[in-house]
Amino acid sequence: MFWRLVARVERGIFRRVVARALACTDQGKLDDAIDDNTAAIKLSPTSADLYEARENAWDTKGDHDKAVEDYNEATKRGLKRNVYNQLRNFFSE
Repeated sequence: MFWRLVARVERGIFRRVVARALACTDQGKLDDAIDDNTAAIKLSPTSADLYEARENAWDTKGDHDKAVEDYNEATKRGLKRNVYNQLRNFFSE
C-alpha cells in the first residue's frame, strides 16, 4: 500500500514538472524549461520524449550542441516522432 501511494505521488510530481517545462518553453523561459526537463529526466531517465522536449528548449535557446546531444539520447531511447507538440496539446486540454 505504501509503495503504491509513493508511486502515485511520483506520477503526480512528474506530470507537474513536465507541464511546467512545456509552459516555460512556450513562455520563452528556456533556462527554467531546461531545468524542469532535467528534473523529469531524472525521474524517468529512459524516456525519449523528455530528451526531445529538452532538446527543443536547447535548440530554441540557441545551444545547438546540447540540442544535438539530447536528440542523440532521444533517438537511442527510441524516439520515432515529434512528441513536443503532442505533450503541449495534452497539457493544454
